[in-house]
Amino acid sequence: FFKKSKKHYDFCFKPIISLTGNIIGTVIIANDVTASKEAEIEMHLSRNKLKSYFDSSIQSIFLLGKDLEVIEFNKKASDDIRRIWNKELKINDNILDYFSTALQDRFHEYFDRAVNGEKFVIEQKIEYPSGPKIWSEITFVPVYNNVGEIMGVSFSTLDITKNKSVESRLSENEANLISLVENNDTLVWSVDRNYKLILLNSQAKEFFKSTFNVELHPGMNILEHMDQPSEKYFKKQLSKVYQGMPLREDRRIKLPDRRIILEFIMNPIISEGKVIGASVFSMDITERKQREIELVKLNKSYL
Repeated sequence: FFKKSKKHYDFCFKPIISLTGNIIGTVIIANDVTASKEAEIEMHLSRNKLKSYFDSSIQSIFLLGKDLEVIEFNKKASDDIRRIWNKELKINDNILDYFSTALQDRFHEYFDRAVNGEKFVIEQKIEYPSGPKIWSEITFVPVYNNVGEIMGVSFSTLDITKNKSVESRLSENEANLISLVENNDTLVWSVDRNYKLILLNSQAKEFFKSTFNVELHPGMNILEHMDQPSEKYFKKQLSKVYQGMPLREDRRIKLPDRRIILEFIMNPIISEGKVIGASVFSMDITERKQREIELVKLNKSYL
């Protein structure tokens, strides 16, 4: 490498031999290899960057050959193997050595699918001999060489145990919520800021079916399935709730066969300090209102 010209040269030295067989000099052949050297340096830098990215991943990543031998792995993979199996992962190890006998056949089945060109993701709960029970998201990807032939399989694992625990608690909470909203006579529904239904109980479904002749489901725009006066009313009231203002008021509703009075309680749904929707609870208070009117009349009769 010549600093002044910033050029790389490949030198070849050949002796000059006379007719009598004596070496009388040297021929120096210089070949400019700057382009190839710069490409080599760039490739080396790129490989280091890729390796750095590879090792900073939160996933355990393994590259396997067609015989299940370990070709490459990242730091997270090495750390996990050491923690779970108390072993040092090495190049050319058979990956099945790090699975229990019960899981080896299943892994081989997944590996065969990937080595035949299929890319897929699974979730698997794995119980390791050392004790931990871990939920993993496992991704299998076929790896191709420069001529488009499958040379092996990349598989990566991501610990999703905490996510599964949260999902389980959410499912329990959802079941409790559904039980709560179903086991009373209150109409319960909630919408996002675009008026799309998030949740509604069976009482609300039945009310909308009998009143507006529509089968409501989550994801539907509730305003699009009301008559014009109701649409105008709820759009106005929900706009206030979206500003963070809870509301409580009575409203007379005309049904096909009668008139009723519903009490509406509307509250903002807040997440991370932002209003993301509204919940609506409504109860038929017709009888209560009638009794109030009768009580007022009775009180007047004593005056």
